[in-house]
Amino acid sequence: MNIVITGSSGLIGQKLTAIFAAAGHRVAGIDRRDGDDLAMMGDWQQRFAGAAAVVHLAASMQPASSLEDVQRNNIVATGNVVQACIAHRVPRLVFASSTHVALGRYGFPGGTDAPANFYGLSKLYGEHLVRLYSDTSGESAASIRIGWVPTADQLLQQHDPWIWSVRVSDEALAAAFLAATCDPFGGYRLIECVGPSR
Repeated sequence: MNIVITGSSGLIGQKLTAIFAAAGHRVAGIDRRDGDDLAMMGDWQQRFAGAAAVVHLAASMQPASSLEDVQRNNIVATGNVVQACIAHRVPRLVFASSTHVALGRYGFPGGTDAPANFYGLSKLYGEHLVRLYSDTSGESAASIRIGWVPTADQLLQQHDPWIWSVRVSDEALAAAFLAATCDPFGGYRLIECVGPSR
């Protein structure tokens, strides 16, 4: 199947590009490193034509991101991705969300079931927008709440027990995204990809 990945040059984007290609899928990447700005409608949206699925990873990823940053790169950009999916009748939209949507649900000490920062708030908005896409278009969609996906260097430097509790292995990442992107289902799904055992 033809899969479009936004944020394809990032850490998770590179992993998923390899995972989907190994499973026999054709992958087209969209990334700001190639001059694509999802906060502005442009030529990038034409790459959605003929796609069986769009996997939307592109975002400002830092929990300390400012409101202005996430408004542009997470909220407006996700809205534009959804509009492009509507225009091209993309049958499956997969959105990369985060545990920062509700840290308390994932055992964060003193956390709550509400976003703890602007980044988490922007991801919660994205989840609702993607669900609205599914509800109003009749197409299927999923949001995946992703825990910590570390680089090799981060594995050596991180000592926080809570961070380790939400670490996501490459195998868990592959299983979550392959299921969300390729499994037959209708409507909307919320998938958790948090910790090695989930």
